[in-house]
Amino acid sequence: MTKEELNTKFRKAAQDGDTSLVKSLLSEDSESDINVNGADSSGSTAIHLASQNNHIKVIEELYLYKAQLDQQDKAGNTALHIAMQYERLEAAELLIESGVNLMIPDKKGKTALDLAKEEHKEFYDKIIKILVKSISQNDLDIKNIPEPHDQAIKNSVRTLLPHTERITGARIDASSNECGRSI
Repeated sequence: MTKEELNTKFRKAAQDGDTSLVKSLLSEDSESDINVNGADSSGSTAIHLASQNNHIKVIEELYLYKAQLDQQDKAGNTALHIAMQYERLEAAELLIESGVNLMIPDKKGKTALDLAKEEHKEFYDKIIKILVKSISQNDLDIKNIPEPHDQAIKNSVRTLLPHTERITGARIDASSNECGRSI
């Protein structure tokens, strides 16, 4: 099998959610032939394909092997853009928790959050709650949220504030954007 065929097989395994084949291809002697960030003709990598199909275990495995979470395809889409376009909540949450850059625009100038807000309002509301959770657990700084989405988060925090400490164990001061653990 040529290197190109092996990498195509690898991306197909990621797309299909075949975690055991992805693991096998990454850990075998063929590891030097597998490019975890290798792209197909549209620029899609294994992380894009796994995100599109909500294959969480594959995304986790790719992350362990240093897949570039913010790599863009030819349209400028990151894995998070793809998860947002296909409304893949679990994939989006895992990518956010893994530290993706929320500020990256696609070729049309849209961030992944812009896409969700414009095309999938209910899904966007769920993403905002995930971001609030990440902020309350100190996994994410609100300064890393692009405008105007930071305002949506502040509004969500104000709405959730009475319940946040009980649910997450975190104290949030919505007026100053400071988050911290209750003592």
